[in-house]
Amino acid sequence: MRDFEDLLSSVVRLDDELAAMQVTGKVGDIDSTLESIVSFVASREQFWFNGEPQPTTFKTYHSWRNLRLIFSKMRIRFANARFASDNPLVVDQAREIVPRILRILASLVAMEKEPSEPDADQILQHIRELRASARQVNMIEPANEELREVNQEELTAALDELLNRMATFGES
Repeated sequence: MRDFEDLLSSVVRLDDELAAMQVTGKVGDIDSTLESIVSFVASREQFWFNGEPQPTTFKTYHSWRNLRLIFSKMRIRFANARFASDNPLVVDQAREIVPRILRILASLVAMEKEPSEPDADQILQHIRELRASARQVNMIEPANEELREVNQEELTAALDELLNRMATFGES
């Protein structure tokens, strides 16, 4: 996947594939679609993780991170569907989440091109709502599982750097 247009096309294709699965009542193979989506979203997450520490940077990073978490969990659920008697429930649950993701993606892509604090706040609110919806249909790991991937030393260093920049800015 090369760009945002490819990402949006892949998510639309995913939604189409899910709709076809709903019709048949059987889980199909969407691993390659989800793999390319997860890979692209993870690259955006990493890009913003390495960005200048600013409020919009963190909010953008947080948005991409949550999308990665949701798509990753979705991928796991689909991979295990036939073993976990999750067929076709996983399809119905994914169909509840994907349209919400599409709406957020469009706003997130626009914000990346022209960042603003109000837009970042609005996207963050949509991400909170998406997380709540994803949690209801088991399309995101519980919070304690999410925290396992957080490197405490890196988090502390990033927060220290942000606080130092804020203190320096306040002195100017």
